Amino acid sequence: MRFVSPPRNLNVAALFPGIERFAREAVRLHPRAGAPGTGESSVGGPLLWPSDEEWPTCSEPHAEYALFCLAEARERRTILAQVKTQGHAPTGALRARMYELLSREFPLSSVEAPVPMLPVAQLYARDVPGLPCPEGADLLQVLWCPLDHESLPYTAYGPDVRLRWRESGAVADPLAVYPEPRVIAEPYLVSPCAVYPETVVEYPYPQQLPVPLERAIEAWETEVDGDYAFVLALRKGVKVGGWGDWSLTDHFEIVCPECGSRMDENLLLTLGGTEGDSDDRWLVERDRGAHHADDVGFTIGDDYALYVYPCPASFDHAPAIVIQ
Repeated sequence: MRFVSPPRNLNVAALFPGIERFAREAVRLHPRAGAPGTGESSVGGPLLWPSDEEWPTCSEPHAEYALFCLAEARERRTILAQVKTQGHAPTGALRARMYELLSREFPLSSVEAPVPMLPVAQLYARDVPGLPCPEGADLLQVLWCPLDHESLPYTAYGPDVRLRWRESGAVADPLAVYPEPRVIAEPYLVSPCAVYPETVVEYPYPQQLPVPLERAIEAWETEVDGDYAFVLALRKGVKVGGWGDWSLTDHFEIVCPECGSRMDENLLLTLGGTEGDSDDRWLVERDRGAHHADDVGFTIGDDYALYVYPCPASFDHAPAIVIQ
Protein backbone atom coordinates (compact mmCIF):
# COMPACT_ATOMS: atom_id res chain seq x y z
CA MET A 1 0.00 0.00 0.00
CA ARG A 2 1.34 3.43 -0.93
CA PHE A 3 0.16 6.86 0.18
CA VAL A 4 0.91 10.07 -1.70
CA SER A 5 0.24 13.52 -0.24
CA PRO A 6 -1.56 16.05 -2.45
CA PRO A 7 0.82 18.54 -4.10
CA ARG A 8 1.09 22.13 -2.97
CA ASN A 9 -1.00 24.45 -5.10
CA LEU A 10 1.84 27.00 -5.29
CA ASN A 11 5.59 26.86 -5.98
CA VAL A 12 7.17 27.87 -2.66
CA ALA A 13 10.65 28.44 -4.09
CA ALA A 14 9.27 30.67 -6.84
CA LEU A 15 7.19 32.68 -4.37
CA PHE A 16 10.08 33.23 -1.96
CA PRO A 17 13.45 33.07 -3.78
CA GLY A 18 16.18 31.75 -1.51
CA ILE A 19 13.89 29.65 0.67
CA GLU A 20 14.97 26.51 -1.17
CA ARG A 21 18.20 26.58 0.88
CA PHE A 22 16.13 25.77 3.96
CA ALA A 23 14.03 22.97 2.47
CA ARG A 24 14.18 19.68 4.36
CA GLU A 25 12.87 16.22 3.71
CA ALA A 26 10.38 14.76 6.17
CA VAL A 27 8.91 11.26 6.21
CA ARG A 28 5.17 11.13 6.80
CA LEU A 29 4.41 7.76 8.38
CA HIS A 30 0.68 7.59 7.50
CA PRO A 31 -0.24 5.27 10.42
CA ARG A 32 -3.27 3.08 9.74
CA ALA A 33 -4.99 0.66 12.10
CA GLY A 34 -3.33 -2.73 12.05
CA ALA A 35 -1.67 -5.49 14.06
CA PRO A 36 2.08 -4.90 13.63
CA GLY A 37 4.63 -7.21 15.22
CA THR A 38 7.91 -6.51 16.98
CA GLY A 39 9.83 -6.99 13.73
CA GLU A 40 7.96 -4.17 11.99
CA SER A 41 7.92 -0.40 12.11
CA SER A 42 4.75 0.80 13.81
CA VAL A 43 2.94 3.46 15.77
CA GLY A 44 1.48 2.09 18.99
CA GLY A 45 2.66 -1.44 18.23
CA PRO A 46 4.78 -3.81 20.35
CA LEU A 47 8.48 -3.08 20.83
CA LEU A 48 11.43 -5.38 20.18
CA TRP A 49 12.73 -5.13 23.75
CA PRO A 50 15.43 -7.27 25.40
CA SER A 51 14.03 -9.34 28.26
CA ASP A 52 17.03 -8.49 30.44
CA GLU A 53 16.69 -4.69 29.98
CA GLU A 54 14.66 -2.68 32.46
CA TRP A 55 11.41 -1.27 31.09
CA PRO A 56 11.25 2.56 31.29
CA THR A 57 9.13 4.04 34.06
CA CYS A 58 8.19 7.54 35.21
CA SER A 59 8.51 8.80 38.78
CA GLU A 60 7.84 12.48 38.06
CA PRO A 61 4.86 14.33 39.62
CA HIS A 62 1.68 14.02 37.58
CA ALA A 63 -1.05 16.58 36.98
CA GLU A 64 -4.73 16.09 37.81
CA TYR A 65 -6.73 14.75 34.86
CA ALA A 66 -9.62 12.38 34.19
CA LEU A 67 -8.04 8.94 34.46
CA PHE A 68 -9.36 5.62 33.22
CA CYS A 69 -8.40 2.00 33.69
CA LEU A 70 -6.12 1.02 30.78
CA ALA A 71 -7.99 -2.23 30.08
CA GLU A 72 -11.34 -0.42 30.05
CA ALA A 73 -9.99 2.35 27.81
CA ARG A 74 -8.94 -0.32 25.32
CA GLU A 75 -12.37 -1.93 25.56
CA ARG A 76 -13.96 1.40 24.73
CA ARG A 77 -11.64 1.79 21.73
CA THR A 78 -12.72 -1.66 20.54
CA ILE A 79 -16.38 -0.68 20.77
CA LEU A 80 -15.71 2.57 18.89
CA ALA A 81 -13.91 0.62 16.15
CA GLN A 82 -16.94 -1.66 15.79
CA VAL A 83 -19.26 1.34 15.62
CA LYS A 84 -17.02 2.96 13.00
CA THR A 85 -17.21 -0.17 10.86
CA GLN A 86 -21.00 -0.39 11.22
CA GLY A 87 -21.48 3.28 10.37
CA HIS A 88 -23.99 4.17 13.10
CA ALA A 89 -24.07 5.06 16.80
CA PRO A 90 -23.90 2.24 19.39
CA THR A 91 -27.23 0.76 20.43
CA GLY A 92 -28.53 -1.56 23.13
CA ALA A 93 -25.93 -3.35 25.22
CA LEU A 94 -23.00 -1.63 23.48
CA ARG A 95 -24.43 1.79 24.22
CA ALA A 96 -25.00 0.89 27.86
CA ARG A 97 -21.47 -0.47 28.18
CA MET A 98 -20.01 2.70 26.64
CA TYR A 99 -21.81 4.87 29.21
CA GLU A 100 -20.68 2.57 32.01
CA LEU A 101 -17.04 2.80 30.92
CA LEU A 102 -17.22 6.57 30.53
CA SER A 103 -18.54 6.92 34.08
CA ARG A 104 -15.67 4.99 35.66
CA GLU A 105 -13.09 7.73 36.29
CA PHE A 106 -10.20 7.31 38.72
CA PRO A 107 -8.54 10.01 40.87
CA LEU A 108 -4.87 10.95 40.63
CA SER A 109 -4.32 9.12 43.92
CA SER A 110 -4.96 5.84 42.08
CA VAL A 111 -1.69 6.23 40.12
CA GLU A 112 0.87 3.68 41.29
CA ALA A 113 4.44 4.99 40.98
CA PRO A 114 6.68 4.39 39.20
CA VAL A 115 4.44 4.42 36.13
CA PRO A 116 5.41 2.00 33.33
CA MET A 117 5.64 3.83 30.02
CA LEU A 118 3.62 2.87 26.95
CA PRO A 119 4.95 2.26 23.41
CA VAL A 120 4.37 5.16 21.03
CA ALA A 121 6.43 4.24 17.97
CA GLN A 122 9.02 1.79 16.72
CA LEU A 123 10.91 2.72 13.57
CA TYR A 124 13.42 0.60 11.67
CA ALA A 125 16.00 2.52 9.64
CA ARG A 126 15.25 0.28 6.65
CA ASP A 127 11.71 1.73 6.52
CA VAL A 128 12.39 5.41 7.22
CA PRO A 129 14.84 7.16 4.86
CA GLY A 130 17.32 9.31 6.75
CA LEU A 131 16.31 8.11 10.22
CA PRO A 132 19.03 9.39 12.59
CA CYS A 133 20.66 6.53 14.51
CA PRO A 134 23.86 6.11 16.51
CA GLU A 135 26.59 4.03 14.90
CA GLY A 136 25.58 0.37 14.87
CA ALA A 137 21.92 1.04 15.66
CA ASP A 138 19.07 0.49 13.21
CA LEU A 139 16.00 0.89 15.41
CA LEU A 140 14.40 3.85 17.19
CA GLN A 141 11.85 3.19 19.94
CA VAL A 142 9.66 5.90 21.45
CA LEU A 143 7.74 5.57 24.72
CA TRP A 144 5.83 7.99 26.89
CA CYS A 145 4.26 8.20 30.31
CA PRO A 146 0.49 8.31 29.56
CA LEU A 147 -0.22 10.97 32.18
CA ASP A 148 0.00 14.76 32.20
CA HIS A 149 3.10 16.41 33.68
CA GLU A 150 3.48 19.96 34.96
CA SER A 151 7.27 19.77 35.30
CA LEU A 152 8.31 19.51 31.63
CA PRO A 153 10.76 22.32 30.75
CA TYR A 154 9.17 23.58 27.51
CA THR A 155 5.47 22.81 27.78
CA ALA A 156 2.81 23.29 30.44
CA TYR A 157 1.14 19.87 30.23
CA GLY A 158 1.87 16.71 28.32
CA PRO A 159 3.33 13.20 28.42
CA ASP A 160 6.98 12.61 29.27
CA VAL A 161 8.83 11.01 26.34
CA ARG A 162 11.78 8.59 26.27
CA LEU A 163 13.84 7.52 23.28
CA ARG A 164 15.76 4.27 22.83
CA TRP A 165 18.03 3.41 19.92
CA ARG A 166 19.25 -0.14 19.53
CA GLU A 167 20.69 -2.74 17.15
CA SER A 168 17.75 -4.98 16.37
CA GLY A 169 19.91 -7.99 15.54
CA ALA A 170 21.41 -7.94 19.04
CA VAL A 171 18.06 -8.67 20.71
CA ALA A 172 18.35 -12.43 21.17
CA ASP A 173 15.66 -12.91 23.83
CA PRO A 174 12.80 -10.42 23.29
CA LEU A 175 10.50 -9.45 26.12
CA ALA A 176 7.17 -11.25 25.62
CA VAL A 177 4.98 -9.17 27.95
CA TYR A 178 5.86 -5.66 29.07
CA PRO A 179 4.58 -3.93 32.22
CA GLU A 180 1.68 -1.50 31.86
CA PRO A 181 0.17 1.22 34.05
CA ARG A 182 -3.13 0.55 35.78
CA VAL A 183 -4.66 3.91 34.90
CA ILE A 184 -3.95 6.43 32.15
CA ALA A 185 -5.09 9.72 30.67
CA GLU A 186 -6.91 8.28 27.67
CA PRO A 187 -5.74 10.93 25.16
CA TYR A 188 -2.28 9.35 25.48
CA LEU A 189 -3.37 5.82 24.59
CA VAL A 190 -1.89 5.02 21.18
CA SER A 191 -3.73 2.47 19.06
CA PRO A 192 -1.66 -0.12 17.13
CA CYS A 193 -0.98 1.04 13.58
CA ALA A 194 1.09 -0.11 10.63
CA VAL A 195 3.03 2.65 8.89
CA TYR A 196 3.32 3.59 5.21
CA PRO A 197 6.26 6.03 4.93
CA GLU A 198 6.26 8.79 2.31
CA THR A 199 9.05 11.33 1.81
CA VAL A 200 7.91 14.95 1.42
CA VAL A 201 9.59 18.38 1.46
CA GLU A 202 8.97 20.96 4.18
CA TYR A 203 10.01 24.55 4.82
CA PRO A 204 10.71 26.32 8.14
CA TYR A 205 8.21 28.20 10.26
CA PRO A 206 8.61 31.90 9.29
CA GLN A 207 10.38 32.92 12.52
CA GLN A 208 13.12 30.37 11.80
CA LEU A 209 14.00 32.02 8.49
CA PRO A 210 16.24 35.05 7.84
CA VAL A 211 14.41 38.34 8.36
CA PRO A 212 14.10 39.20 4.62
CA LEU A 213 12.34 35.89 3.93
CA GLU A 214 10.14 36.24 7.01
CA ARG A 215 9.06 39.70 5.85
CA ALA A 216 8.42 38.45 2.31
CA ILE A 217 6.14 35.76 3.75
CA GLU A 218 4.31 38.30 5.92
CA ALA A 219 3.77 40.57 2.89
CA TRP A 220 2.46 37.67 0.79
CA GLU A 221 0.08 36.54 3.55
CA THR A 222 -1.29 40.09 3.86
CA GLU A 223 -1.67 40.52 0.10
CA VAL A 224 -3.50 37.27 -0.64
CA ASP A 225 -4.88 36.46 2.84
CA GLY A 226 -2.70 33.36 2.71
CA ASP A 227 -1.32 30.94 5.27
CA TYR A 228 2.30 30.02 4.55
CA ALA A 229 2.93 27.70 7.49
CA PHE A 230 -0.08 25.42 7.21
CA VAL A 231 -0.80 25.61 3.48
CA LEU A 232 2.71 25.66 2.04
CA ALA A 233 5.38 24.75 4.60
CA LEU A 234 4.40 22.02 7.07
CA ARG A 235 2.57 18.68 6.92
CA LYS A 236 0.36 17.27 9.66
CA GLY A 237 0.28 13.87 11.35
CA VAL A 238 3.10 11.60 12.49
CA LYS A 239 6.38 12.28 10.72
CA VAL A 240 10.16 11.99 11.05
CA GLY A 241 12.40 14.98 10.36
CA GLY A 242 11.36 18.14 8.57
CA TRP A 243 10.39 21.30 10.43
CA GLY A 244 8.17 22.03 13.43
CA ASP A 245 5.25 24.35 14.06
CA TRP A 246 5.68 27.27 16.50
CA SER A 247 2.28 28.94 16.13
CA LEU A 248 1.17 28.44 19.73
CA THR A 249 4.06 30.21 21.49
CA ASP A 250 6.20 31.72 18.71
CA HIS A 251 9.63 30.25 18.06
CA PHE A 252 12.09 30.08 20.95
CA GLU A 253 15.60 28.73 21.28
CA ILE A 254 16.20 25.42 23.03
CA VAL A 255 19.67 24.67 24.37
CA CYS A 256 20.79 21.25 25.60
CA PRO A 257 21.33 21.58 29.37
CA GLU A 258 24.12 18.99 29.21
CA CYS A 259 26.31 20.46 26.46
CA GLY A 260 24.84 23.78 25.31
CA SER A 261 24.03 22.65 21.74
CA ARG A 262 21.06 24.23 19.95
CA MET A 263 18.18 21.77 19.70
CA ASP A 264 15.24 23.74 18.28
CA GLU A 265 16.27 23.18 14.65
CA ASN A 266 16.99 19.47 15.07
CA LEU A 267 13.48 18.00 14.83
CA LEU A 268 13.41 14.21 15.06
CA LEU A 269 9.74 13.34 15.40
CA THR A 270 6.31 14.95 15.17
CA LEU A 271 3.41 13.22 16.90
CA GLY A 272 0.12 14.62 15.65
CA GLY A 273 -3.17 12.83 16.24
CA THR A 274 -4.62 13.51 12.79
CA GLU A 275 -3.37 14.08 9.26
CA GLY A 276 -6.28 16.32 8.30
CA ASP A 277 -7.37 19.84 9.18
CA SER A 278 -10.45 21.99 8.62
CA ASP A 279 -10.35 21.47 4.85
CA ASP A 280 -8.40 18.17 4.79
CA ARG A 281 -5.70 19.73 2.61
CA TRP A 282 -3.02 17.22 3.67
CA LEU A 283 -5.13 14.07 3.58
CA VAL A 284 -3.80 11.65 1.00
CA GLU A 285 -6.13 10.95 -1.90
CA ARG A 286 -6.83 7.45 -0.62
CA ASP A 287 -8.38 8.91 2.54
CA ARG A 288 -10.59 11.61 1.10
CA GLY A 289 -14.14 10.75 2.10
CA ALA A 290 -12.88 8.06 4.49
CA HIS A 291 -12.03 8.18 8.18
CA HIS A 292 -8.60 6.64 8.67
CA ALA A 293 -6.39 9.67 9.19
CA ASP A 294 -6.84 9.55 12.99
CA ASP A 295 -6.36 5.81 13.51
CA VAL A 296 -3.54 6.49 16.00
CA GLY A 297 -6.15 7.30 18.64
CA PHE A 298 -4.06 9.73 20.67
CA THR A 299 -4.73 13.45 21.09
CA ILE A 300 -2.29 16.19 22.09
CA GLY A 301 -4.20 19.02 23.74
CA ASP A 302 -6.67 20.84 21.52
CA ASP A 303 -5.55 19.25 18.23
CA TYR A 304 -1.91 20.20 18.77
CA ALA A 305 1.15 18.07 18.04
CA LEU A 306 4.08 16.98 20.17
CA TYR A 307 7.55 17.67 18.76
CA VAL A 308 10.68 15.78 19.85
CA TYR A 309 13.95 17.71 19.52
CA PRO A 310 17.03 15.63 20.43
CA CYS A 311 20.47 17.04 21.08
CA PRO A 312 22.47 17.13 17.81
CA ALA A 313 25.71 16.50 19.70
CA SER A 314 24.79 13.28 21.52
CA PHE A 315 22.08 10.62 21.28
CA ASP A 316 22.55 10.08 25.03
CA HIS A 317 21.35 13.56 26.03
CA ALA A 318 17.67 13.96 26.95
CA PRO A 319 15.43 15.31 24.16
CA ALA A 320 13.36 18.47 24.44
CA ILE A 321 9.59 18.04 24.19
CA VAL A 322 7.54 20.89 22.72
CA ILE A 323 3.76 21.03 22.17
CA GLN A 324 2.46 23.41 19.51
